[in-house]
This record gives sequence, structure tokens and C-alpha cells, in this order.
Amino acid sequence: MNALRTLAHYVNEVANGQLSLLLSTGMVLASQPSSTQTPTMVEKVQLRDGRLSGQLRLDFTPVKAAWEYEVEIGTMASTGEITWNKVILTTSSRGNVLSEMEPGVRYCVRIRTRNGKGTGDWCEPVSLIAR
Repeated sequence: MNALRTLAHYVNEVANGQLSLLLSTGMVLASQPSSTQTPTMVEKVQLRDGRLSGQLRLDFTPVKAAWEYEVEIGTMASTGEITWNKVILTTSSRGNVLSEMEPGVRYCVRIRTRNGKGTGDWCEPVSLIAR
């Protein structure tokens, strides 16, 4: 039994994580090696009125490979130009309350994902006028 354990250790060392080499040994793999990919873009972003004046609620579809979400908040000028001026980090895709919003101002939000392999692309901005 000890010889098999030593052989398995040797095969793992030589293969260095290369699946093709591991499979070519004929040994049964305990589990397929998984490599985390750069997370994909956030989808279905919804920005709604919060419970109180000066609050917005942010919800979006969670991304499985994401460790955290970077939320960028900005204001939109009458020309349509967005000035990004605040960043928050969250691990939740539901019930994020953005507070201290000035009533009557159009706020824009965009989100991107992060994990150990990198940062995803920004989603398309969504906007709402704070009440």
C-alpha cells in the first residue's frame, strides 16, 4: 500500500498539474483539477428606489466564480456624460443599499467581478434618479 502512495505522489510531482499526463498514467484520478477562470460580466443589474429618500437598492445576478463585486457609482450630467466618483466593494448580489444619494440627481452604477485570477469586464451602466 505504501508503494502505491509513493507512486501516486511521484506521478503528481512529475505531471505538475497537466491533465493529459495524469490521464496517460492509467491511474484513476480522485477529482478533476479545476482551474478558476477570470469571472464573467455581471448581468441583469437592477437599480431601484430604496426604502428611504436618498437611498437606492442594487440587485444583480450573482456570478459563480466571483469572490467580490466592485460597484462604481457616478452621476450623469444633462449631456449624458457620466462622472464616476465612488467605489464600493460587496460580496452580495442582492439587497445592496446605496445611501447618501441626493434626491433629484441621476445616479449611474456599473459593476465588475473579481477573483484570484483577475477582474471581469464592467457591465453596461444602469441609472435612476434618486428620490
